Amino acid sequence: MKIRALPRRAAEGPSILGRSAVAAPLSFVALVCLILLVLAGWHEWMTRSDVLRDAAKDAANLARSLTQHADDTFEMSDAALIGIVERLETRGQAPEELDRLSRFMALRVTTLPRIRGLFVYDKTGAWIASSLPSLPVGFNNSDRAYFQRHLRSPERSSFLGTPVLSRSSGEWIVTLSRRYDAPDGSFAGVVLATLDASYFFEHYAHFNVGPHGAIALMHRDGTVMARYPDGPTTVGRNLSRGPLFQQGLPNAPSGNLRYVSPVDGRDRISGYRSSSRLPVVLLVALDVEDALAPWRSDALWRFGAVLVLVGLIASVGWWSIRQAELRQCAEVARLETETNFRLLAEHSGDMVSRIGPDGRRRYVSPASLKIIGRRPEDLLGRNVFEDVHPDDQAELERTVEALKRGQVGEVIVTYRHRHQDGRDIWLESSVHVSLDPHSGEPDGVVATSRDVSDRKALEDALRSMAATDGLTGLANRRRFDEALAAGRSYAIGRGSPLALLMIDVDNFKGFNDHYGHQAGDDCLKKVASAIASKVQVSGAVIARYGGEEMAVVLPHTELRTACEVAEEVREGVEALRLEHARNTAGSWVTVSIGVACRSFAVSERDDDVEADLVMVADKALYAAKNNGRNQIMPPVTGAWEVRDRLGPRTFGACRARVVN
Repeated sequence: MKIRALPRRAAEGPSILGRSAVAAPLSFVALVCLILLVLAGWHEWMTRSDVLRDAAKDAANLARSLTQHADDTFEMSDAALIGIVERLETRGQAPEELDRLSRFMALRVTTLPRIRGLFVYDKTGAWIASSLPSLPVGFNNSDRAYFQRHLRSPERSSFLGTPVLSRSSGEWIVTLSRRYDAPDGSFAGVVLATLDASYFFEHYAHFNVGPHGAIALMHRDGTVMARYPDGPTTVGRNLSRGPLFQQGLPNAPSGNLRYVSPVDGRDRISGYRSSSRLPVVLLVALDVEDALAPWRSDALWRFGAVLVLVGLIASVGWWSIRQAELRQCAEVARLETETNFRLLAEHSGDMVSRIGPDGRRRYVSPASLKIIGRRPEDLLGRNVFEDVHPDDQAELERTVEALKRGQVGEVIVTYRHRHQDGRDIWLESSVHVSLDPHSGEPDGVVATSRDVSDRKALEDALRSMAATDGLTGLANRRRFDEALAAGRSYAIGRGSPLALLMIDVDNFKGFNDHYGHQAGDDCLKKVASAIASKVQVSGAVIARYGGEEMAVVLPHTELRTACEVAEEVREGVEALRLEHARNTAGSWVTVSIGVACRSFAVSERDDDVEADLVMVADKALYAAKNNGRNQIMPPVTGAWEVRDRLGPRTFGACRARVVN
């Protein structure tokens, strides 16, 4: 550096100007450092909010799934009660009948491990039959709430009670009961199914809700039926004065709620859901401290790195001011920033990649070995898309091109990537454009990637549980409604037809009465499998509509083709040759099928089309059953054939060919 001396008088003026010239850049550097700290703090706060939001979403999803599990458990138990009530009211209470009934109930308990026991009480509350090896002596249950409820009320529906201590075992149980009547319609007694509260506790233990999280199944009156991880210690406790029942449920039957737990005083963020079918509420509560622990650890590292970066910028700025080399100062800051970027990338658990305009990697952090099984040096110079799954490659390429053109600034993409060991893993990458420091033009993109395969697997499992019927493996009623709505949208968008088959197993109640409910369940499974094997229409959805009734949604299918598919299904079920002694349509298990079909014009609006399709198919199904069963029936006269592309003559020919 070269310094030129000046006369004294002349030097005094510039010294003041020099101090001013130093003060202004120094203030600017201080302002930049402050902005960086504020931005870093804001970013960490927003990240914290995202963590809590994701925790609330996970809790709500798990609550939805566990509510379905509770509904299925109680409905399965109720199905057993219905069968026992039917036997009592049709076969009476003779000693030999009660003895056979006890053996039947013992067999049902062995086939339904969720049920602890089945019991029958007469109108005085005395035990007259049970699934236990022998009847207890000296016990009377007339004082139980469920017995008093059925004694006073003529309602025939099931009653889910609050937990009680079992008189036979001394353990907490959940009761589900039904009333049965004498031939004259008067009260004859109560049929009871009991479930161990510990069954729900053991089931909830399979879900990871953190070291301080909790899962609670509660009666709608606020009584705890089961709570993990407390086991039986909180069963029977009433929490109706707690925040869930005072703040959450009065506003919405499901949602999220943050509160301080009345059980252990911990701050929790929860997802809750009230069953639409039973008086139960499911609560999944995640501890806020548990949810924030990973973020807090990472935030300390990130904020520490920001502090280091701010210190470096301040030091470089001061040095630059002292040297009066603003351009050199900017270059030093850029180099320091690049160094810190590499420092952060080298120590990050995420894989950081810098990709040039040609799509080839220019930099890869060491985390690539942990995430995709490849060393950074093996990836340098290789095209970033070569290991992306073919189904995801085109969309990922379009996203990167949009970034390069400046259409978006930053995106988060999730896609499948080939691991070194040959399997496909799911990666989530945050991708943003990198700019040339001299020209300011885009010179590629930077991607920060992490492995989210476990999260994707959990999401897929939850979606499958929410859309599948537990007995037959077919789609459940919710999935059927979604498929019918999607089929309607597809048909309107393309001006194509939509067909629906409603299928009912003939005389199925007689089958259950004759062979038993276990055989009935096996029958439904085989019928469902036969239907699935015969429906080969692309995009078709086969669902259990309810009980022994099943439905098939056939997109882009004309009435004639729908009738042909229905006939193949009917023949396929009959070909099973499942013995059915009480079938009025033959000696085997058979089905009756109602067909509905509707053609659409492009952009046609008809908001009630799903309900109309079900109604028309139901009418055709009832016509098939009234006509002798074991047959298919297209839409009955006056329904929709005038809207269909088939004319009246073709429609009549179709009916004559497929109806026996």
